[in-house]
Amino acid sequence: MATSSLQIVVADEMPFEIQSMVFEEDTYRVLSAGNHIREIRAPLEALQREVQAQQPLTLGELAIRGSRVFAIVHDFDLQPSFSESAVQRALDELSQHVEHLEIRAVGMQALGSHHGGLPRSDAIALIKSQRWPACLERLWVSIT
Repeated sequence: MATSSLQIVVADEMPFEIQSMVFEEDTYRVLSAGNHIREIRAPLEALQREVQAQQPLTLGELAIRGSRVFAIVHDFDLQPSFSESAVQRALDELSQHVEHLEIRAVGMQALGSHHGGLPRSDAIALIKSQRWPACLERLWVSIT
């Protein structure tokens, strides 16, 4: 995996069209759950069994939902909830995902700094130092 001429843009707004967007996520997917109320028609007992059976995702892995990629970099059972090593593992997984699908343009949050306490400059440094595959031409790092 060698990066040829990758353009990395750190900006508030999307500077180019992207094929995939990467978001920070936690082991139980609470961050992406949203804050809207949905009508639930399932019996309460069935919902309780479903919640109790749910297994947490592993720090550093990716949860992929179409073009949306959720990088598991937070575990709310830990203090702090993130670690630089989890961010690095997620970036490594993302690099493999990008190469496998031959993605040319990606947008992403500055992992570890959006909901966590990793300084934004450190998160951006990790992203810039990542060995990205040659197919990746453009990478937007969102700072909003």
